[in-house]
Amino acid sequence: MAFWRGPATALASLLAATSVLAADGSGTDNPALLGLEPEAIAETAPPEIFDPPLDLDWRLALRGAYELSSSGGAFTAIAAPEFTLTHQALNTDLAVSGASELVTSDTGESRISSLTLGADGRYQLGALSHLDGTLDLSLTQSKPDDPSLPANTAIAPVIFGGDAGASFTQGLGMFEGTLRGSLGRSIHGETTLDDSSTIDNSAENDWRVGAGARLGYKLTPLLTPFIDGGVEWQRFDAPSPSLLVYLDALTYTAKAGVSYRHDTTLSAEAAAGIAWRDYTDPSLTDAAGFTADASVTFRPSETLTLDASLDTALAPSELTPGDTVTSYVAAGSATYIVNPWITLRGSAGWSSEHTLGTGDVTTIASVGAGLDYKVTDHAALTADYAFSRTDAPPDPVEDTQAISVGVKFLR
Repeated sequence: MAFWRGPATALASLLAATSVLAADGSGTDNPALLGLEPEAIAETAPPEIFDPPLDLDWRLALRGAYELSSSGGAFTAIAAPEFTLTHQALNTDLAVSGASELVTSDTGESRISSLTLGADGRYQLGALSHLDGTLDLSLTQSKPDDPSLPANTAIAPVIFGGDAGASFTQGLGMFEGTLRGSLGRSIHGETTLDDSSTIDNSAENDWRVGAGARLGYKLTPLLTPFIDGGVEWQRFDAPSPSLLVYLDALTYTAKAGVSYRHDTTLSAEAAAGIAWRDYTDPSLTDAAGFTADASVTFRPSETLTLDASLDTALAPSELTPGDTVTSYVAAGSATYIVNPWITLRGSAGWSSEHTLGTGDVTTIASVGAGLDYKVTDHAALTADYAFSRTDAPPDPVEDTQAISVGVKFLR
């Protein structure tokens, strides 16, 4: 027995040493021993894996609605299909979504109130850098009695909107920098009146080109203060019909803020600063305004999601020729899954337009509530209520209420 004890002990020691070497990375697979830089390996994007290539999700909502306002009540039938295509690979996240809403009123009028197509993607260049891109296309048409249209409108204009953006983000130790660019286009169709005459809205057609930069400092792993600056050039297709000059301008923005992110539970960002609109035509008065932007997404549990946002914009006034409007838009929503069959929804919105020269203020407030009752895995009954109030002096305050019920088919 003593004869075997020595070799057996040596063999066991050799196996243990080999196991330790393989486990702690001190063997020949250690990048440092091979003369390689671990940082360089971490920043090199690994090859893509395309399995599965695409994931399709779709739904179709059919609703009947009754809307009551100061101009009277109306029944409408609504068909609203939508889809989402997603692709996820080792370095790439891509989502393409589309939706439309076809409305038919009790008077026999049919219109596509909205048609949207969007894409959002990210490509991870390395551990500290990535590329992002967005694309948003839309076609919208309001109802003829919309408060923003002339009182004798028979057919509202069809409005096309398109925006594309790209950005590059690079981590620099505790700092993180982002460069971005954007391109936008808007086209407004003609407004048809009751007497079959038309109003040319081409003076509202425009091109937009923007660029900006952002620099953040990671104060903690969750908290990042930042500064942000940008410029956007807006070029109109035709001069203003009232002023007979182009409303082209450069808009500069500078702001500072802070962002906070805690896994998927809480994501928040807020910033404030100033915006300056510099008109190309010297006969127009340049204008400055306060700007504030914020967004919050809070998911304390798998059953509850809360969202809120605030956006600010500086643009030419559509009501007062030669003036400038600062608009603020706030929105919030909540979704609560009571059980596998019942989902509750709520929303609220507020917008305000301040005409800088005259001091006029137009305000729109809205609230809504909804219920989804899942009948099967692929069908749900829906019910919604919405209320909105428009205060646009000197016009009287207008309240609108809408109730809708329907069914939603799911993939």
